[in-house]
Amino acid sequence: AVLGMNKSEIQNKLDSIINFSEIETYINTPVKRYSTGMKVRLAFSVAAHLEPEILLIDEVLAVGDASFQDKCLNKMNSISEQGRTILFVSHQLQWINELCDRCVLIQDGEIKLDGSPQIVIENYLKINHHKYNKGTLSLSGAQNEYNTGSLKISKIELLGENGKPKNEFYYKEEITVKLLIDVNSYLRNCNISVMIGDLRGKIILFSHSGSIGSFKGKIGKGKHESLTRLKSNMLPGVFSLYIGVGLDNGQSLEWLERIFDFKILKIGRNPESNYRFDTVHGSVNDNSIWEIKKAS
Repeated sequence: AVLGMNKSEIQNKLDSIINFSEIETYINTPVKRYSTGMKVRLAFSVAAHLEPEILLIDEVLAVGDASFQDKCLNKMNSISEQGRTILFVSHQLQWINELCDRCVLIQDGEIKLDGSPQIVIENYLKINHHKYNKGTLSLSGAQNEYNTGSLKISKIELLGENGKPKNEFYYKEEITVKLLIDVNSYLRNCNISVMIGDLRGKIILFSHSGSIGSFKGKIGKGKHESLTRLKSNMLPGVFSLYIGVGLDNGQSLEWLERIFDFKILKIGRNPESNYRFDTVHGSVNDNSIWEIKKAS
């Protein structure tokens, strides 16, 4: 027997388990020779086919490629839709947000918060990330291993339409990314990149000084200010800011990964501009134009 399944049940589900794990080629190899990822694939496949009333998943999606992770999520959604309970332990915020309808934040062995995924995720970011702040982040004394010494970004601000720093923005509000840059020597062909990523770490917005605006790539020695105005098409949720400065030849001068977390609210500046749906699908509003008419 395997985890309560008798021999006939194992035989009936064996092909499905092996196919789901995607390790058919190595199924006859001794398990002690499996990599960590292979073991997790097989373990999840077995657990997912047990048809349990309660399924405990602990950081299992930290391994495997993107397609296998998506397959695991779809399988867990399928189990959940059957009325079964899934206890999902993870630091992957996007998956928690997609999969769960209740979330518990545990810190130092104690329950700190119990509520909806959106509320708990926001509080987790505030507790564990200095990056979730009031719209201003000083980096003047911070060390960055991804810096060549040619320049340093000393301060970052996210500004709302009123010009004041903040970390929560109205739905469809214009966001300005303000950088203060200390340049140590004259630079030619220099470009600044501002990127926005979702909770899963996927870049959903990219803006580059070399392709937009009048900036010609020349920066003299001294202090400089960069302003990037983003017409926000982001849907409600929590996002992260990435900053890169480099040369046209591909050399990176400084790279700041997920340096800043901020939130897009469901409410707009007026009732007409509010986000109108209870559930948020995706990360970006594509501003599609729809036309529906009677066919001729």
